[in-house]
Amino acid sequence: MPFSKINIRLKKMNMKNKILTQGSVVAAVLIFLPLQAEDLVSSHGGSTKVVVATTVTNPRPGTANVALNATPEEQKYPLATSNSEYNSLSIFAAKCAINGNTSNKGHGGAFPSWGPHKRPDLWLKIDFGKEVEVEKIVIYVRADFTPYTADDHDSYWKTGTIEFSDGTKCAYELSRTADGQEISFPSRNVEWVKLTDLVPFKDLWCAFTEVQVWGK
Repeated sequence: MPFSKINIRLKKMNMKNKILTQGSVVAAVLIFLPLQAEDLVSSHGGSTKVVVATTVTNPRPGTANVALNATPEEQKYPLATSNSEYNSLSIFAAKCAINGNTSNKGHGGAFPSWGPHKRPDLWLKIDFGKEVEVEKIVIYVRADFTPYTADDHDSYWKTGTIEFSDGTKCAYELSRTADGQEISFPSRNVEWVKLTDLVPFKDLWCAFTEVQVWGK
């Protein structure tokens, strides 16, 4: 083969190798580029992005707190259950978290709450007894801490996860406040919600005074 043709063929091979090499670099970047939280998707299609709770907004017309049960002795559903209630005392029972009482600047007596023992596997489940459409949850943490009280009896669960009966999840983050805190998410039809993965901000008592689930 003439030398000129060999030289042309070598140049073409070098160009192909260059393109393949560049393609490999691009592929490597796509493979190893760190994923952002909002890019991660669960097996059920729910984003693992952490929702930071906001101040409470007015509910949409036609929606209501579908978790409310002010008379659990007379009305079975909605039903709140948990895997821990401090010393089995009624003022710390799971049902206290859905009774409509948001007075949270104290503990015990006039300040009923879901107040469990200190343990890493805590959960609170609210069963609606039927399928409902939900779009946000409002949480009032028990705020027996300064500046609302003289000292810090309580801390609060800074982070947690909402598990839905349809298999989706929503990770959230709360703040140290006595005000209601709103966690919004795309609406979905569910029969129950479960609050899990509760991580305390400090090693003190934590409790939920009220958990409202808004929908219809």
